[in-house]
Amino acid sequence: MADRLADGRHFRLLNVLDDFDREGLGIKVDFSLPAERVVRSLNQIIEWRGKPLATRVELSGVATTGSSPPQATSRNTPAPR
Repeated sequence: MADRLADGRHFRLLNVLDDFDREGLGIKVDFSLPAERVVRSLNQIIEWRGKPLATRVELSGVATTGSSPPQATSRNTPAPR
């Protein structure tokens, strides 16, 4: 997700949710969320909760399918179908 502050600066949010029980597993908020930080955050969640059976990625509210995100590929997690 992304939004803008009153002074015009943009900020981004990374929300990681468990779709089954609707639990929030992690939220990161910053003015910039580079890929390395996203992967590091996902790896921390995987260490805490274990590897998911499948992943789903939404960018700007639109679900993407057909290709695995880099962290899913490197951990042998199937892409959504």
